[in-house]
Amino acid sequence: MTVTAIKELPNVVIKGELDFIWLELTSLCNMECVHCYAESGPNPETKNILSPQKYLEIITQAANMNCKKIQFISGEPTIVKHLPDYIVHASNNGFEFIEVFTNAFVLTKKLLTCFVENKVSVATSFYCDIP
Repeated sequence: MTVTAIKELPNVVIKGELDFIWLELTSLCNMECVHCYAESGPNPETKNILSPQKYLEIITQAANMNCKKIQFISGEPTIVKHLPDYIVHASNNGFEFIEVFTNAFVLTKKLLTCFVENKVSVATSFYCDIP
């Protein structure tokens, strides 16, 4: 079973096994890409999708379902102040593959240190208008 982009989980308990989880953290982004699948940008209608505590609960539930792979996605996950907390929580709960999909424009020293300490993979895309 694979779950993509969990947006609303008020008090849902998921049972069974889970292979990979993608957590969409915010609609906020530092860029305004015309091709954005999530319609994110600097001024989205809704910035935060769930509370920090709810994300920690989801990570714990996924770990309890033997999930070992997690990817943090969003508008731009690196601008979410709780991202390091989520990464550490995933690492402490046995996730073997932790990835952040980012535009790579907001990589602070603190965040990069967190990535290194928790063996986080980074995924990004490059675009240009040069033929």
